[in-house]
Amino acid sequence: MTDIAGVVNPVETARRRSRPDRFFAVMSVIIALPVFAGFSRTYFLKGLFGAQTLTPFFHLHGVVFTSWILLFVIRSALVRAGRTDIYRRLEWPEPCSRRSWW
Repeated sequence: MTDIAGVVNPVETARRRSRPDRFFAVMSVIIALPVFAGFSRTYFLKGLFGAQTLTPFFHLHGVVFTSWILLFVIRSALVRAGRTDIYRRLEWPEPCSRRSWW
């Protein structure tokens, strides 16, 4: 990515980074859309569809997994934007949410 003088070539850097980063950013949104669509009637838009009330356990479950999917989308977008410094700061919630599965 550097030329003879040691100068970074931004065009080459962007070209190398664009394809895989775009794939993961787009795929994270594609994964989030069916999650929202699948749970919209019973959780996200439950008031519009007259679904039954949920217990606190199910609300906790919904909040944890919704935040996990949102964090996945946000972190993919951060990598796509080249902001890996912020991406690394957001690593700690992921293992915490995985532990709540069990």
